[in-house]
Amino acid sequence: MAARTNLSLKTIRRAESERGPVKLTRANTELLISALEALGVQFLDEDKNGGVGVRFAVNASRKRHPVAK
Repeated sequence: MAARTNLSLKTIRRAESERGPVKLTRANTELLISALEALGVQFLDEDKNGGVGVRFAVNASRKRHPVAK
């Protein structure tokens, strides 16, 4: 994810290790969201059917993205 976003590995690890809301700058948060969406992740808002969440977008399973190392 660091390679996809040009964020430091330290920033990614810090974000992954936090419990509760992640404390990142707006710009860094937007970079992570964009990278995840490009990989087929869809962010869901709360609605009458349930709360906020994430899922793979329709047809995301058909896409194959190389894993960045």
